[in-house]
Amino acid sequence: MAITSPHSGVVSVQGLPSRSARLGPMTTRLIFVEGMPGAGKSTTAQNLGRWLSERGESCRAYHEMDDDNPIRTRGTDAMRANHPHVKPLPDVGPAGFAVDPGVYAMEQWSRLANRCANGEWTCVLESRYIQNAVQPRFMAGASPENVEQRFAQIYGLVAPAAPLLVYLRNSDVSRAIRETLAQRGEPWATWLKENFTRMPWARERDLEGEAAVIGFYEAWEQIAARLCELHRGPKHIVEDAQRDWPEALQQIFAAVRSPEA
Repeated sequence: MAITSPHSGVVSVQGLPSRSARLGPMTTRLIFVEGMPGAGKSTTAQNLGRWLSERGESCRAYHEMDDDNPIRTRGTDAMRANHPHVKPLPDVGPAGFAVDPGVYAMEQWSRLANRCANGEWTCVLESRYIQNAVQPRFMAGASPENVEQRFAQIYGLVAPAAPLLVYLRNSDVSRAIRETLAQRGEPWATWLKENFTRMPWARERDLEGEAAVIGFYEAWEQIAARLCELHRGPKHIVEDAQRDWPEALQQIFAAVRSPEA
């Protein structure tokens, strides 16, 4: 049985190793959680961070809007500029981007990978690796090849940490988008639809509102599948995790740190 808090996204999972159980070594200390809106990225990251912390790991799970996120992207700052629930960071200019463009430097990926590879600290990042780092390029009209090239550059920087990619996939994109819009309600739903209506990808196809959001993600999920292939490190792809959160989380936990035999 799963018990989900609508605010925290924390799921109580039965059948997992107890806190005192002997566990094998961590398979990685850098974990990326990705997927389209409503796929369960925040729920997964929060539960994974809590599960590891309860078992003695030094771990931090970052939400995509956390002010102290170790990776900062122009895509995230652009969202913060007009997000209904999140304020922009104090160092941004009128356009919503940082006055110092150096904060977006690619070197931040290398620094994070080195910290995770050389220490005992585990970092769980949701939405940064794909959604905030490369998806905005496609939204702005870039080709799939351009998106893949950028992703390959980022992967090359984080590869030394052997990061685990957890991708949450929805089998029915249209239904998933409609359910997410209904569940999150206003003003978020209107904000999302307006943002997608303004983007070059939607304008080129004469799409607006909900149709723009659905059309984009139906196209994007095909590119995301290719990006998962380009991620040569460990990966775990979960389809329709909401159907059985306990089972989905069990699989993810096992991919990170399995019980010793």
